Amino acid sequence: MQSNRLKNPNGENGTMAGIRIVDEQIEGLTHTYRVSLDASRVAETVNIKLKEIGRKACIPGFRPGHAPLSLVRKHHGDRVREAVVDRLAISVTRMLIAEKNIEPTRRPKIHVEQEDASSSGEVLFSLLLEVPPKVEIGPLSGFRLRQLRATEDDTVLAEWANADLRRQLFDKLMERYDFPVPKDMVENEYERIVHGFEAEVGETVDTEFAVEMRGIAERRIRLAILLTEIGRVHDIQVPRAEVEALVERQAERDPAHQAEIIDYYLDHPTALAELQSPLFEDRVVAFLLKRCEIEEVELSNEELRKALAPA
Repeated sequence: MQSNRLKNPNGENGTMAGIRIVDEQIEGLTHTYRVSLDASRVAETVNIKLKEIGRKACIPGFRPGHAPLSLVRKHHGDRVREAVVDRLAISVTRMLIAEKNIEPTRRPKIHVEQEDASSSGEVLFSLLLEVPPKVEIGPLSGFRLRQLRATEDDTVLAEWANADLRRQLFDKLMERYDFPVPKDMVENEYERIVHGFEAEVGETVDTEFAVEMRGIAERRIRLAILLTEIGRVHDIQVPRAEVEALVERQAERDPAHQAEIIDYYLDHPTALAELQSPLFEDRVVAFLLKRCEIEEVELSNEELRKALAPA
């Protein structure tokens, strides 16, 4: 059990009055904090808000803005108090993340544990967040792969062979790099996979298949984190021109709304990042393949088809 106070949000010496961490637990990538807000601080803020509301509130039997504070509290107290606690919790969360130099993988989860502070003199809320794993990228060499080739030109077989080479590379990476991955990211990817499967097949996922899909989700997230880190360490970037060309190709699919589609991607960095993600992955893969020992194996088209045909 730990108990410490948060620093002043303005960066000055001292602490934030009435706010303290009463417990801190770190398990793998998951950080959990329980934070106490002094009840008097909450009550003071609530009173200020209620007085502001009271100056304009329309309550039966009183002229607008002239109802007693007790009636304003009766009509609006619970809602205002809940909003004050929520805002304080969000503000404290931001301060805590900044003070501890944490970079959450997604929005932290905040849960108010105790809203009635009359008995304990404090309001408690829990904060749960996940941080990205620390991945040490060592020498990217020593990978031995097989590049299968058909004796005769066949576009489909060539695509299968390239996909197989890529899969081999990813398998080698997974063998070399083993690190924990954020549970939230895995869960989101798992739900996305399940949703796509059920929409495509029209059947619900049974228990055994769910386990397999969760493993696929974890592998995808681990690969995404690893490839991102390799790209960062080796300064692998996607040229702006390629991204713009990709956006234009997306827009060309809907000629009637080309301008709107282009504006959408320019105004939404997250959507743009998702769109360019395959381009980035291709560049990292190309970077890695140049450092691999690749044995070329030529097979007849029929042999290659049997070896690589999707199940």
